[in-house]
Amino acid sequence: MDAHSGSASQQEPSADSLRRYADCGAPRRATPGRKLNAARKKKTMRVIFFVAVFGLIASAVVHLSTFLGINPQRVFPPVWVLHALIFVVWIPVVFSCRKIVKKENRKDFWKIATRNAPRWMKFLSVALFVYAFFNFFFTGFVLSEGGVPSELDGRKVIHNHGKVIRELSDEEYEMHQAYTVRGFSGHWMIFYAVGMMVLYSKMKEDSNEAVEAAS
Repeated sequence: MDAHSGSASQQEPSADSLRRYADCGAPRRATPGRKLNAARKKKTMRVIFFVAVFGLIASAVVHLSTFLGINPQRVFPPVWVLHALIFVVWIPVVFSCRKIVKKENRKDFWKIATRNAPRWMKFLSVALFVYAFFNFFFTGFVLSEGGVPSELDGRKVIHNHGKVIRELSDEEYEMHQAYTVRGFSGHWMIFYAVGMMVLYSKMKEDSNEAVEAAS
């Protein structure tokens, strides 16, 4: 059999096969559905990011107020909403981090999660992280005497799991309630700051990818 007859015996690819092969190398076009989902995701991330910014600022204001003799629990009882809002911020942060863990080396996780965040956000997060630990131990074991303020049997006391440490005057009770908020708000600030940083980095990355896809 000669070369001509051998090549003729081979099955030539169909037009559909050639078209599918060409489509594999071509960039996927953004359908209206994909565009809508991307727009919704971008809007949702932006809203959650601003929730994190609000939470950080509000937590800082609450925290600082405790140094001015203000008891936030009495002045603004819904202050504990700031505790619940952390979950609103961190649920999408956790999902975003899980995607990074699946795609990248876990050793580089933190670097990748924050690579698009500005330097001041990273510095702020580290500073608040260090302060949160100092604040927790100093406020919890020195200022609060290892207990929490509460009213037991009509008395205002500091207790540790029901064991009364000592009785408090009305003024001391207000002060120790403020210490409790100070201890919590120190942690609120770090959670909001880190959440803000990760969300900003993710939004920046998505924006860069959108620009590259459009070019």
